[in-house]
Amino acid sequence: MRTYPKTGDYQLEEALTALGAGEAIVTVMSERGAPTPAAWTMLRAPRSRMAPADAAAISATVSGSPLQAEDGQVVDRESAYERLAAKLAPPAPAPRPRRRRRMSRAAASRSRAASAPW
Repeated sequence: MRTYPKTGDYQLEEALTALGAGEAIVTVMSERGAPTPAAWTMLRAPRSRMAPADAAAISATVSGSPLQAEDGQVVDRESAYERLAAKLAPPAPAPRPRRRRRMSRAAASRSRAASAPW
């Protein structure tokens, strides 16, 4: 009570004991950062719930957003870490050329005989 700013409209001690359901004495900060005079006000019940939103509600909110057209595309850009890791990685060894295997004379003659047109 002592921290509330003084107000000439009503006595805070009496006002606090006379508050009804949904009523409060509030003060806010002005643009300069000083508290404004206390005011008797009616509070409105919040229209939210104290639980996580289900997947359908999240999808409906996201798809209905005007930002969805521009920001809804998933972009996987190369990160700074990935760029630096690529610069610091040792170069990969060049692949060795494959050597052709030589056939034995018997295998070569069988191959020629199998492919001969006669």
